[in-house]
Amino acid sequence: MTGRRDDLVGGGLKRSQGERENHEYESFDERVLGGGDFVDSLKEDFRLRDKMKHVVTLTQLLEIVSTALTIDPDLIRKPSKSRDPAAARGIICHLAIYELGYTGREVGKFLHLGPTGVSLASRRGDKILKADSMLSEKIMGAIDK
Repeated sequence: MTGRRDDLVGGGLKRSQGERENHEYESFDERVLGGGDFVDSLKEDFRLRDKMKHVVTLTQLLEIVSTALTIDPDLIRKPSKSRDPAAARGIICHLAIYELGYTGREVGKFLHLGPTGVSLASRRGDKILKADSMLSEKIMGAIDK
């Protein structure tokens, strides 16, 4: 067989869904063969709960972080070097990439940041969360709901 079929290259439900409005994705787990509803039902099973991550949209993550830091979500998404919005962007970048599995490109597009900005912000967010365990627990608790 010759040729290449782009629809058969890659994989992973997240990639195959393409770009969605508001960055909403169906639940997925690369270890599970099944649709989003089935994956959600597995996440509710008490024996599997800690092994499967919850799917949180970037918009939901923005709301969680803005509530935890008492910052207007619009300020977080606007370009600014102010301390509080920059801290919030860093936390969002770090959690979205390292905890929720988003790509830097997706996060950058959502927060209006370039690749370098996402990388720097992610490092900043990691430091903030490590330094403030109460804040980290508050945000992670809201994500797990």
